[in-house]
Amino acid sequence: EDLVEAEQFAVTMGEIKRLLPRLKSLSYRQHHPEMVQDIKPLIIAGTAACEEVKSGLKFNKILELVLLLGNYMNSGSRNGQAYGFEISFLPKLTAIKDVENKSTLLHYLVDIVEKNYSDLITFGDELTHCDRAARVSIDVIQKTLRIMDTSLRNLDVDLANNCNKQQCGEDDLFSEIMTPFAKEAKSQFELLQNMFKKMEGLYDDLADYYVFDKSKYTLEEFFSDLKSFKDSFYEAQRENHKIREAEEKSRRARDAREKAEKEKKERLARKKALIDMNADHTQEGVMDSLFEALQTGSAFSRDQRRRRQGGVNTGDDKKVPLLYRSRSRTAFTERDLPTTRVQH
Repeated sequence: EDLVEAEQFAVTMGEIKRLLPRLKSLSYRQHHPEMVQDIKPLIIAGTAACEEVKSGLKFNKILELVLLLGNYMNSGSRNGQAYGFEISFLPKLTAIKDVENKSTLLHYLVDIVEKNYSDLITFGDELTHCDRAARVSIDVIQKTLRIMDTSLRNLDVDLANNCNKQQCGEDDLFSEIMTPFAKEAKSQFELLQNMFKKMEGLYDDLADYYVFDKSKYTLEEFFSDLKSFKDSFYEAQRENHKIREAEEKSRRARDAREKAEKEKKERLARKKALIDMNADHTQEGVMDSLFEALQTGSAFSRDQRRRRQGGVNTGDDKKVPLLYRSRSRTAFTERDLPTTRVQH
């Protein structure tokens, strides 16, 4: 009682038997729910993703098309007529470009699927857990399970070596609190362990089905490549739609421009035809007016009419008769011939 509070606490802690193991067990009890929450969703996602890939009919049809394209491109070479390809090749489809460096093999694959196999375009719906499985690390899960296993074993030892209340006192509640926790924690650990084994078994089946070495191609890498392929596939689809929309917009603009030019040419042609028609009509009208003027005599001036009627005034009040010509330059009328007497 004469000690200060800090010293009293140190004395009390020193009287507890197996203090360090107990502190470790208490720490594990504190972090156990967090550890379960960290790995359980990952195991569930990995298990579901393995089942989806194996049973995904649309996805496997997509793989067949990729193999078909590869064999077509490699026809005649030693790589032609292949029976399969590595899954890790899927993300590399974006690296194979056309001669214009505008589209990739993946864009071409998407175009083929949309035009000829439209039902396969939704293959991504079969791989709903693929994104989450891409973050699943088997090493991390195994490490967490080992920590849980070790902590539970140490807790069993602490509970087995724990003294009873008569030996440790009425205030020692370690066994009373930790025994129920140990039972529940063991049950959860066994469940997680069984789930993890199931996920590993499914991934082993995938390794056999797609013929790859699981020790060199981890589950995380496998689903990361699938996620990358799926995301790139739908990105290529969006880009194809944008390209088609741009081409359609350009085509409509070109058609509108050609239509406007055609209409302009037609207007000019109609205008020219109208001008020519008016010119012909005007010329015809002029000729009609000229004929009418000739017939009525209005085509001649007043002086000309006067000359026709009375001759030309010479200035000495004598009029010189005019010689009128008929329509023929060589024929004269009888009236115009001079009178000549013939002497016998």
